[in-house]
Amino acid sequence: MLRLREIRKGRGLTLWQAAELVERVASTVSRHERGEGVNLVDLQMWCDAYGLTMAELLTGPHLLTAREKEVVYGLRRLNRSQMNAILTTMAAMAGGDRDGNGSDDEPDPDDKPPE
Repeated sequence: MLRLREIRKGRGLTLWQAAELVERVASTVSRHERGEGVNLVDLQMWCDAYGLTMAELLTGPHLLTAREKEVVYGLRRLNRSQMNAILTTMAAMAGGDRDGNGSDDEPDPDDKPPE
């Protein structure tokens, strides 16, 4: 799913500001936001303009935060025994006491999904 409109609005840009950013006319930006007449060169142009990867441009808000990526990459370096121990610990923590101190704090506010 192409997310151009969502990204533009999330950044507080008007259609005309986005057009200026990529040196196109507003009608072209509007067409691209509707998924019309967009090719790979155009997609790369939008990635460059918004500072995104192609995956970030094309996928929804399920992208990992920086902290979540760190966890995933760390897990990939574990052996099977270590992975099982981590999964057991995570299951216990998900039962309510996530940080092991007896409280059920909210998630870290710095762990917001990317725009």
